[in-house]
Amino acid sequence: MNTTRWLFGESLAIHLDTDSKIVFVEGIINQKFDHKMIQIPENLETLSIDLLKLSRINSYGIREFILWLNAISSNRQILYVNCPVSFVHQANMVAGIIKSNVMIYSFFAPYFNELEDKEEIILLYAKDIINLKVPTQLNLVFDWDEENFLSFIEKQGKF
Repeated sequence: MNTTRWLFGESLAIHLDTDSKIVFVEGIINQKFDHKMIQIPENLETLSIDLLKLSRINSYGIREFILWLNAISSNRQILYVNCPVSFVHQANMVAGIIKSNVMIYSFFAPYFNELEDKEEIILLYAKDIINLKVPTQLNLVFDWDEENFLSFIEKQGKF
C-alpha cells in the first residue's frame, strides 16, 4: 500500500492511499487544517474521500475543506464515501461541497427504531435514492425530513 499521511495537531489525520485512490479523513476539521499542505497526484483522475472517521467539522474547517476541494477537483471526479449525518447537513447548506464533478456516493442517515425506541444510523447509497425518498428499512422510520436531508442529490453530478 502506497500511502502518504498528513497530521494537523492531535485532532486531524489525513491519509492518501494512492493504490486504492482513497483519502481517509480522521478526526476534526477545524482551524488547524491547512488545505495547502495536502497534495494529490495529478494522475489520480478519480478520488474517493472516506469520511467514516470524521468526527466534526467547524465553519473554519468547512472553508478550508472547500478551498482544498477546489484545488484538487478541477480535473478529476470526487466521490465522498461513508459521509456522517453532520457532513450531509453541511453539504445541503454550504455551497461548494457538492459540484458537478463531486458527489456523495454513500452516506449515513438517521432512522428511528420504534420497537426499541432509539435512533439508528444506517448507511445508504445515493444510487438507491429515487424521487428524494429513502429506502424502507424494516421496523425503522426515517428520522428527518426526506426532501431536506436528501437535497444534495439534486445538486450533485451524475457519473
